[in-house]
Amino acid sequence: MKIIYALIVFCLSFSVNAQSADEVIDRYFQVNGGRENMGKNLRNTKEVYEVNIIEIKKTVAHTEFKNEFGKEKSVDEWEYGEDSGKAESVEIFNGKNGYTFTFMNQSLVQSEEWDSNKIVKKKNESSLLDACKSVKEYGDSAIFEGIEVFNSKKCFKIKYVKNIQNYDTTSEDKNLEYHFFDLNTSLEIGVKNFDKNDVETISIIEEFLIVNGLSLPKKTLLVKNGKLYATMILKELLTDFILPEKEFEKATYFK
Repeated sequence: MKIIYALIVFCLSFSVNAQSADEVIDRYFQVNGGRENMGKNLRNTKEVYEVNIIEIKKTVAHTEFKNEFGKEKSVDEWEYGEDSGKAESVEIFNGKNGYTFTFMNQSLVQSEEWDSNKIVKKKNESSLLDACKSVKEYGDSAIFEGIEVFNSKKCFKIKYVKNIQNYDTTSEDKNLEYHFFDLNTSLEIGVKNFDKNDVETISIIEEFLIVNGLSLPKKTLLVKNGKLYATMILKELLTDFILPEKEFEKATYFK
């Protein structure tokens, strides 16, 4: 779901293995108002998506909130015949301890206290976002692989390999991704990644929304094993938006 987050972290976190990759990423920053402009749009935000799941003809309203430090919330609401509901996930991290709480229709269904491994990875993740620059010490790498046609457009192709030690090990994805940047606009228009069973997922960005000089994915097609399975439409993005503390208080009752 977090396409905007993943897209920006990719651009902030690698050590460049080829000058061509460096040039591609620099142009991407330039058309988005620079690194600092991208970084300041990562926190205190509200993102509202419409997610259409093709096979079951189901539409989910997905909203994500990111407060300044250590507090994130996502809400999914759906109505499909007799099946309707509301799911919420709340993350709270104070720099030392972290918790995840999951609610279904206002009732707590799962709570988790983070282990030391997840806390370290969350700190690394926060550092990447706050630094808003390429940080070689994290050991990620990007390799320029030439020009390739993606979604009928000529693109620069970059192979991106994450240093898995710096990311959440609960992820079902491998640490290998391919990113595609339009030759004409320098915008990223697609990503290919793979899960641990080598199932390929392709994200195709068809439309962009410009917010504070930053071009963000507005309409994204998600293709798995060659078959379209969902579309995501960014309906609204608010910056300098702080979710009231009371939205996190109910979760702390369960600590």
